[in-house]
Amino acid sequence: FAIRGFRAGASAANLTYDRGLLVGASPTSTTSVNAAITNGNGIGEAVNGQFDGDAPKAATLMMTQGFGALTVGGIGYYGRQRVIPTGQTASVSNLTRMIGPSAVLQLGSVDVSAQYLYRDDSDPDFGGSAALTTTRGGFAEVTWWPQGHGNRTLVTGLYNLIETSTPGADYETASLNFSFLYARNVRLAAEYTRDLVNRRNAIGLGVVTAF
Repeated sequence: FAIRGFRAGASAANLTYDRGLLVGASPTSTTSVNAAITNGNGIGEAVNGQFDGDAPKAATLMMTQGFGALTVGGIGYYGRQRVIPTGQTASVSNLTRMIGPSAVLQLGSVDVSAQYLYRDDSDPDFGGSAALTTTRGGFAEVTWWPQGHGNRTLVTGLYNLIETSTPGADYETASLNFSFLYARNVRLAAEYTRDLVNRRNAIGLGVVTAF
């Protein structure tokens, strides 16, 4: 899901891995609410003995509500990263905001999921610019279990889109994946991806395993 891992400029903020505190609640059997406070600079190795390079934190709120086979949700993110550029003594900040809806639909042996996300950054290159960088995009995924939901064979179609004012960072792909769970910890996979921006094709064959 490319939009969740997108980073604008030199900013470390995205919607993948981070360190922090997550609190969740389920007011009803079909309702979920989660709130998180995180470092906002990823989950990389420590720098000078610290996993957080600045004081500001990031706040994330996620909510989902089920309506039978359909689950709808939304996410909001607000965070600030502070950096001292090389050769300077004063810090420069980048404010990141993200918001967007999501949906998951289960129809027998077929699952359909999608998410749209809007993001803006006040100064992702930490150059003191006042120009706002905006990013829009999302994904749509269809998964099908030919032998029944949760069986060994799985076919997945995935479409990714990122449109951003960051130069050269637009992204659009369509992928088709075939997976077979040979054993509980061994999965065989074959995948074809079409890069719709650069008009290139990619084919991947592999084994995913863990011990």
